[in-house]
Amino acid sequence: NFITIPEAFIDLFDIAKNSDNHTELRNGTSTSLQVPNMSSTTVRVFIPSVPSSGISYATSSVDTTFYDAGKTILNVDGDEAINVVISSTLRMISGAVYHTSATPGNELRDVWIDVANTSNGMHYGVSATSTNGYSLQLAEGTYKIIAAKPGYIMQPQTVVVSANATLNLVMTSAAYTISGTVTAGGSAAPYAFVRAEKTTGGSTVTQADASGAYTLSVDSGSWRIYAASDKYSEAGYASNPVSVSGNVGSVNIALISAASIQDVLMTSNTFKDTASGSFEDTTVKTKVTIDSGGLGQSGSDSYITAKETVNYPNTPLVNIIANKAKDISAYSGDSQVKNLSSGKTATIELTYTVAELAVSGIDTPAEVAQLSVSTVNDQKEWESLNTSATYYDSSGNAMAASDVTSNLSNVAQVVFTTTEATHFSPYALTQASDPTAPETPSGLTMATPNSISQLVLSWTANPDSDLAGYYVYRSTSSGGTFALVSSTGSNSYTDTGLSANTTYYYKVAAYDTSNFESAAGSESSAKTLPAGGGGIVGGGGGSIPPSQYVVIPGTDAQTTSTEPSFSTQTPSSDVSVTVQTPSAVSVTITKTLKTGSNNSEVKDLQKLLNSLGYTVSGSGLGSPGNETNYYGAKTREAIKKFQCDNGIVCSGDENSTGYGLVGPGTRAKLNAMVSSESLGSSSGSTQAPTSSESQDKQVQELQKLLDELMKQVEALQSSQ
Repeated sequence: NFITIPEAFIDLFDIAKNSDNHTELRNGTSTSLQVPNMSSTTVRVFIPSVPSSGISYATSSVDTTFYDAGKTILNVDGDEAINVVISSTLRMISGAVYHTSATPGNELRDVWIDVANTSNGMHYGVSATSTNGYSLQLAEGTYKIIAAKPGYIMQPQTVVVSANATLNLVMTSAAYTISGTVTAGGSAAPYAFVRAEKTTGGSTVTQADASGAYTLSVDSGSWRIYAASDKYSEAGYASNPVSVSGNVGSVNIALISAASIQDVLMTSNTFKDTASGSFEDTTVKTKVTIDSGGLGQSGSDSYITAKETVNYPNTPLVNIIANKAKDISAYSGDSQVKNLSSGKTATIELTYTVAELAVSGIDTPAEVAQLSVSTVNDQKEWESLNTSATYYDSSGNAMAASDVTSNLSNVAQVVFTTTEATHFSPYALTQASDPTAPETPSGLTMATPNSISQLVLSWTANPDSDLAGYYVYRSTSSGGTFALVSSTGSNSYTDTGLSANTTYYYKVAAYDTSNFESAAGSESSAKTLPAGGGGIVGGGGGSIPPSQYVVIPGTDAQTTSTEPSFSTQTPSSDVSVTVQTPSAVSVTITKTLKTGSNNSEVKDLQKLLNSLGYTVSGSGLGSPGNETNYYGAKTREAIKKFQCDNGIVCSGDENSTGYGLVGPGTRAKLNAMVSSESLGSSSGSTQAPTSSESQDKQVQELQKLLDELMKQVEALQSSQ
């Protein structure tokens, strides 16, 4: 039985000739298009909410044959007839959008409704332009749905589609505001996109004015604020999260990390607006083709521009692939054209290398099939467009999908094409994401205290598939104000630099790859040991006597003593200290390293962190002996702990404060650690100053050495 499809994109691609013919079907059961005779054409059909695995092709005509067993490549030798078979059952979901409650008179209009199925990557949206509401045809499955409208907030809702149904959506009025300014590189960031993510779910987005000033409409609760500008990567407010129970001002965001993008504005040749126009540039890897008359009918000179940008709205149901968009603009005469003429469209082709896709974890054909070209609409939301993907090898030859390896190893780049563009704005490659917060962590326990300055926490690992890490909060009183101490990628944390004989209270929350944060779990507490005890973490000041070994716990080295003794003697000129440390690593970090870095120094960094007790991973990639060249979330969390323990930085993120970034200060400290590690070789020793130098200088030098040893001891204890 034939069914009416609200929207479908049909593409017939000739791999040998690297050309395609396409058409759209709207609210119909059939359509037709012309292709060259005697060609082998790959059939590709895209239907919103239907995964590619749910679409196949057949024919009822003996004159129509397919080249391959999978029935995707058509032999064209005359008129052909193809049947598109949809294995998914389509259901109609409709309803109205209300504020406060679903009662007559509370209907809202001009609302964007976004749906996503994270299991198959489908992302789809419609606009409720009137109070009559919206309607969506969705394949059966489980979806996340959210409504977006300035001045209103809605938490993401899970809906199981198994039959035609009415689904009314209720939004909450945003009674309060968060305001501030955005700067980039120390100057105002005009028209920067600013977003707020509620820690328990819900979001809002706005755009700053020409001076970088912004105002977000929010409701009460805990919110995290982020911003990005044209050339500077997104960063969060340094004191996230912001607690809102009234209007909050002076939430100023400083962007300091310049994005690695092709931000040079590229311009097409001039063409008349009555003619078809085109733009193609290999620098920004973008191609635009506009219907004739798309920019007007006045005969004016026209042109198209494009550049890469990171200034785009990050919305909860969408991940932006490779963390960048293509900002496409058009001009006719002396004016910028925002929308194409009625009935006219443009074809947008975005090219991504395999390396760019890998930045977002896309490395299989199945994952590529889940991606779509999207554009920013009038509601500042990402609108997904029907998209086809064409693979190319290193010689620039188009590839049949059946020839692509399971890990894209024989692919150089992928071209993503849509023919549905009707306006000019940022365009990007997108993937559906989960907009709900992770589960609340449970099982928080405190290890038996064994230090005057640190406590060890652990909790049950969260099962969420999109988990990014955990936030650790601390207070000095039960039920008091809990301040963010750190974030970590593992389900344990060692809190250092604490006061002796003091009780500390902790809570832990989980956050996901979309920065949604769970509610914090139940508090747990422990008390540090009193000062003045013996052992390696106690004792008085003074020097280390001659020939006394200082042994770092956790090594297998044979020494004359496993506990140093201390005295108040003035060191003599023949004092020597031998320090034995585990698996000393001789490396030097010279580059700035951050999330996404991929080079040999990352591997050196991971080796150094593992040797210092800041274990990147307990097993698998990143674990001792299995270090890699890739700087991912686990490496970032290990660096954060190193930075916090060594007093470098303990809050913010890579872009706002350098937290998690290996910059000049962190490099210097790491390299200093390498120098101190070199003391740990079995033959190494440090001679005290000669008798001609002052005893005060001798004491200072030995005290520095002792301080360094204590830091290494605590680092190793925290890793056990």
